[in-house]
Amino acid sequence: MPMKLPARFVDDRIFVHPVTADGVELRFYTDTGGGGSRIQRSAAMRLGLTPFKRQLDGWEGDFVYPPPFRADAPLPMGVHVDGLIVADEVFWDGDGFLGMPWFADRVWQFDYINEGLVLLDGYEPSAAARDHACPLGFLLAANGRRGASFPRISAEVDGDLLQFLFDTGATVRLTPHARAAVHPVDGGFHRGTSFITSTVFERWRGRHPDWAVIEHADGTADEPMIQVPTLRIAGHDAGPVWFVRRADRNFHEYMSQWMDRRIDGALGGSLLKYFTVTVDYPNAVAYFSQ
Repeated sequence: MPMKLPARFVDDRIFVHPVTADGVELRFYTDTGGGGSRIQRSAAMRLGLTPFKRQLDGWEGDFVYPPPFRADAPLPMGVHVDGLIVADEVFWDGDGFLGMPWFADRVWQFDYINEGLVLLDGYEPSAAARDHACPLGFLLAANGRRGASFPRISAEVDGDLLQFLFDTGATVRLTPHARAAVHPVDGGFHRGTSFITSTVFERWRGRHPDWAVIEHADGTADEPMIQVPTLRIAGHDAGPVWFVRRADRNFHEYMSQWMDRRIDGALGGSLLKYFTVTVDYPNAVAYFSQ
């Protein structure tokens, strides 16, 4: 049976609000482009969870097993999540963080249009859905198994086919003047976004001086943002889409080491907000519906 999660969409980002069997509501940030799943130490203590030590990729840290959750507000942990890392430093909003291992090897529907997150048993696409399918790329190990489950996805911008990380967690912390320009009426300073390498960013700016650019838009890295009027993905045209500039090495070197090909950026909420996206991890394909 499909499992609808207690999700809330805030400024193009997705949070899950499970409720424990004892009635305690938690808030987890979800991020297909992030690492291991974590819980804030203060939240683990509040729930009375007992930490234990575990080795993970040569690193030893504290872990906890999550508590049972109510059936009407669940948090299904997944085949690759045996316990949550206990985090002392918090880089997200809320009590925890659900990253790539939590999404891996399952079928998800990210319904940005109707603000729903659903875990599916499987997915049999209709003919109309197959017309808007986009293959996903995953890093494979020498034994043919996936070395990581960060999805690579293609999209066309300005006549160029570019490779991206499918990244529901891509976030920018807007400076006050950028916030006023992006959403002057409401919304917070943290917002779902997309990222692009400096090389591509400057190419777009050089080719299209009419495309809107906000200088010093990113309050964390002091980087500009550019608004791409239209992007083509899975047979759909969508836009406008904001991209935040990042150094080439962030994607060409760092993130690409976990991808099957070199990527030029990440596609997040500033694009995904236009779609309902069904991501079939086992079959390495995503279906985009408007």
